[in-house]
Amino acid sequence: KFLSGPSGPYPIGVWVCDWPAAYVTSEVVHILLEEILGFRVVQTGPGPSTVDGFFALTGCATPTNIEDRGCSAEPVVTTNHINVEGWTESYASTWAEIERDYPQNAPRNLGNMGYFGKTSMYLPANIRQAAYNAEGWILEFYRGFNVSWTQPAKYFDHHSSIDKDRLKKCVDTRLMVSQAMEVYADITGDWHGVEILTDDNGNRVVRGKCWDEYFWYPPACRDEPSKCVIFFTGGSGWNLEETMQKATAWNMPLAPAIAKTWGDYTKLPLQIGSTFYWWVPDPTFLLLDPVEITFPPFDRTAFLRGDKRTSPTALSVDKYVSQDLQTLAPEAHHLVRGMVMDLEGVNDMLRDQLETGNSSRDVACRWLHGHEDVWKPWLPDPTKCFSGFGLYHQPSSNFVTNRRDPTGLICNPCPSGTFSSK
Repeated sequence: KFLSGPSGPYPIGVWVCDWPAAYVTSEVVHILLEEILGFRVVQTGPGPSTVDGFFALTGCATPTNIEDRGCSAEPVVTTNHINVEGWTESYASTWAEIERDYPQNAPRNLGNMGYFGKTSMYLPANIRQAAYNAEGWILEFYRGFNVSWTQPAKYFDHHSSIDKDRLKKCVDTRLMVSQAMEVYADITGDWHGVEILTDDNGNRVVRGKCWDEYFWYPPACRDEPSKCVIFFTGGSGWNLEETMQKATAWNMPLAPAIAKTWGDYTKLPLQIGSTFYWWVPDPTFLLLDPVEITFPPFDRTAFLRGDKRTSPTALSVDKYVSQDLQTLAPEAHHLVRGMVMDLEGVNDMLRDQLETGNSSRDVACRWLHGHEDVWKPWLPDPTKCFSGFGLYHQPSSNFVTNRRDPTGLICNPCPSGTFSSK
């Protein structure tokens, strides 16, 4: 069945975000809409950012064009109706702008998907277990890395084992961002870990100090780099200053190393025993069975002033619908609202895909076959009718008012000139 619009029937559009967890969860929604509820569905996108989904469901013509999203303040008919796996809190200002600028078209956030996402610092489970079995050290806890009491480097690979051609030099990383490095030094008091220079315009700049062209060493292993533990990250240094602050504050021998390319970032932690930056849900390092390194509880006030010595916060991963979906297809709206998965369910699909190489649709299909007890409660009761629909007995072709015997009962649109009542 199709949606009804002024230009004729059209399918439900599921906008897909361009990362693995979004692909598999979008397929779960697609399959249920199509095979259980009977809707025609098309997937649209993909969009590389959560905000692209916001604009797509707002009815914007070019939702991935950051220069001009092609939005209208006038009412529009959107062809994108559902989006899942969005990180709303990371883009709260953009969401608020859409609600302010396009109130008639702004999408609806139907809430958390059942799990939270997080970016943090991780280590492989086998290294964690080896250190615990041999020494009783608890490396999933930040104090387990304190070199006053432990020597964790013995369980990790030495930084000399890294092919430096796969790393960015310090001059190409956030170590060169003056504001970030000055905040680091102010928070930790480690002015020996930075350099104060004067640029060509005579301005004072602060740079992260660099050793061997590629590494910044924390106080815990600055005098003996052989005792450092590599922390791999990517980009220009994702979470770099946060890692520097934590390493210095808690006497941890963590030496950041920034991978040169995305491919290097995804491979180096699989090849070299290390700690690493990662986020969940994501399949990149799932085969390492990663363990998060925990720190003191998240301090929001401290984070807002640049002090990142406590744990990062978990962020709600949300689901959205267009403003008109409840009117166009209340059953679909009900399905998305009821959709609740746990993180392990998402990881199961991602792990299945890693091990089999199958498509997102195939692994979603297998997950649905094995977890009917999870997704069946998401479905609308076919005898509980939405506004504008009445209880219809198919065998007799009559509308009825009693659903004690649900056999043959469905919800049908009320005929013209009538309305639904309880």
